[in-house]
Amino acid sequence: MVGIINVQWFDNPGAVLLCYALQQTMVEQGRECKIINYTSGGSARPTLFGRVRRKLRTEKAKLAWVEHRFFGQHLLERSTRYEAFRKRYLDRTAPFTKTDSPLLYGYDQYIVGSDVVWKPEILLSPDADVYFLSCLNGKKVRRISYAASIGTTDSSLLEPLADKYQERLKNFDFISVREAESASFLQPLCTQKVFCMPDPVFLLKKEQYAGLESASDKEENDYIYFYMLTPNPKAVEFAVELEAHTGLRVLYDLHTSENLFLCNVFHNPASAAVCSDGPAEFLNRIRNARYVVTNSFHGTAFSLIFEKELYSFPRQNGGVDISVRLKNILDSVGLKNRYDCDPGCMEESIDWKFVEERLQKMRQDGRDYLMRVLQL
Repeated sequence: MVGIINVQWFDNPGAVLLCYALQQTMVEQGRECKIINYTSGGSARPTLFGRVRRKLRTEKAKLAWVEHRFFGQHLLERSTRYEAFRKRYLDRTAPFTKTDSPLLYGYDQYIVGSDVVWKPEILLSPDADVYFLSCLNGKKVRRISYAASIGTTDSSLLEPLADKYQERLKNFDFISVREAESASFLQPLCTQKVFCMPDPVFLLKKEQYAGLESASDKEENDYIYFYMLTPNPKAVEFAVELEAHTGLRVLYDLHTSENLFLCNVFHNPASAAVCSDGPAEFLNRIRNARYVVTNSFHGTAFSLIFEKELYSFPRQNGGVDISVRLKNILDSVGLKNRYDCDPGCMEESIDWKFVEERLQKMRQDGRDYLMRVLQL
């Protein structure tokens, strides 16, 4: 039995869908698996009320609350859709937060990953015992990482932590990370070979996501999908220009209070916020869109999978550039020109045959790695 540990508990489409993809790949390969539902990850998850209050904490946002009085209901619907998706598609243990819970044990093999499960904030927190599998020390089990991510290449953050990474990783049997830069950083610290593997969402073909039902299945493909995790003024300007260039409406979802004001930015009266979307709705927004503008790695990943005209932009967290994985994936499929784009990029076309060839190789590499490192 394989135990899978990642951050699927977080209401983010990538966190949930990569877990689904990894689970499905395990099942297809004939392996029994269970998702270990450890519901922490470097910081406490805010309550729904806390998330609503945070989105509306500025005076400007308080005024927007009057105009968008159902915003809180949209957030509640979003959270409900996420949990409904998990219940329907993920085979999980009961939720827990203690790093010595009995629910952590009883598996022959463990996979940790993907997503930013090895970011510095987690490394320096009690959660490291789980995400680096230190809780299993002394037990005869196989420890594997699949496409784990550190989330940054900032040497000023990483170099002082090298000894801690070395100590936490010494008991792993197999290590793979998602970004080449992370592999380069970790390899001198490890006696094991550090592999670079694709994000789990690339393990499945686009047809394998078709069965994930949502309320937006019948959405017409006559819109621009604007999906942001954090504000990026250049991306907003680009989306506005793309709207003017194409005449299409914009469906937008920005995960901060700025989402409330995009209604005053876009000019097409049919443009609308879609902030109540769950994971399946997110997938179908991309699948049915004509264009995607995003600074999300998984917004980029699924745009590639569904062959959408894509424009990706940088993302920062606390002033730290965390776009390395996004740049990596675009570079690997020959689409450097679709990162941090200027308007002239709108006239360029994508060679989807080359992209699909690269995605097929990534898919096979990931599946071969899992077959190799897991014991039946």
